[in-house]
Amino acid sequence: MKSFQEIRVTLDIPPTVAGTSTLTGTILDMADWDAVAFFLITADVTSACVLSVEARGSDTADGLNDVQVTGSQTTPRTCGATDTDNALLVSDVVRPAKRYLFAKVIRSTANAAIGGVLAIQYRRSVGGPTVTQPGVLLMNTVTPEV
Repeated sequence: MKSFQEIRVTLDIPPTVAGTSTLTGTILDMADWDAVAFFLITADVTSACVLSVEARGSDTADGLNDVQVTGSQTTPRTCGATDTDNALLVSDVVRPAKRYLFAKVIRSTANAAIGGVLAIQYRRSVGGPTVTQPGVLLMNTVTPEV
């Protein structure tokens, strides 16, 4: 793997204050990519909050008529007082049927602050360097001397 030449990192959902609303991410074009992993980064999560992340897919770039990518929703997690603070929930989608994907975070019952959702597209099917997305300020690749 050639490090950042073969992945694209997108801040799909920015950090969000505590709440119980559903959060929807930025639409990603999966042309030239075989897979994407959505990393939900939790922050301060209130006890009894129910939290999950899923991938949604659409045939159009506007995301209309989206459907859940079958099997992509993480098992809804009922959170304790601190056991889900500063943790990750990951939804990994390989070879999706829809071209356009985005993350959806479901927060219910009690408040959950979100540190954000990173989308990492990988398994590039076409060569060449990638372009970073807004929100990614710096990427550094190091090849250690042998």
